[in-house]
Amino acid sequence: MIVQAACRVIIPGIRDIQCIPLHRHGDMGKIFKAFGYKPGECKIVEQGFIDNHGNFYNRKSALKHVNECGQRCLLGNFNTDELFSEDLY
Repeated sequence: MIVQAACRVIIPGIRDIQCIPLHRHGDMGKIFKAFGYKPGECKIVEQGFIDNHGNFYNRKSALKHVNECGQRCLLGNFNTDELFSEDLY
């Protein structure tokens, strides 16, 4: 079951790509700023979602997972081959 939006990001001084859970993908900039990073210092590699086991899915695979699990989502008037954070609430 998809439970939350997430972004895979590159953060200066941290070797590995990090997966940051979010309420909405658009919140990533606020999170970077809250931790004192300036615009452009960190890089979003990929937007996606995490499931109830902590596995990361990109937008397309997340929509496929939602459909296969029979999970109820809003699936608003967005591109029909990708999941959006707004679809979860």
